[in-house]
Amino acid sequence: MQVLAIDPGKANGWALFMDGSLLESGVADKEQLYSMLETEELDHVVYESYRLYATHSRQMIGDEFLTPQIIGVIQYICTKRGITFSEQPATTKAFHNDRRLKDMGLYVPIDHRRDAIRHGLYYFRFGGGKQ
Repeated sequence: MQVLAIDPGKANGWALFMDGSLLESGVADKEQLYSMLETEELDHVVYESYRLYATHSRQMIGDEFLTPQIIGVIQYICTKRGITFSEQPATTKAFHNDRRLKDMGLYVPIDHRRDAIRHGLYYFRFGGGKQ
């Protein structure tokens, strides 16, 4: 089962997993991410959900809301290609903290890339990819 985990935003972290094992990861702009979604042989895509909380609403005045736009395109491409997808809240990243990633030999210095890895690991450990 090939799964692409995504941390969407201005810098899109991504991590590609095969049967629960990390194959590769990186950071892509939105065009590169969309190309990957359109060409990779994927069984599932998991991404970090987006929520606007009242505590942050004032900070978002005038924002273009790029992250939810990217999520919409992810959903569209997956639907068009027949790829299942799911979202996970940002809080799921806490389980695979930096120390745990280091112990697993999966720590990378780039935040968005690391967060995508966390989402993929969580998906396979607790989510729909649980084996």
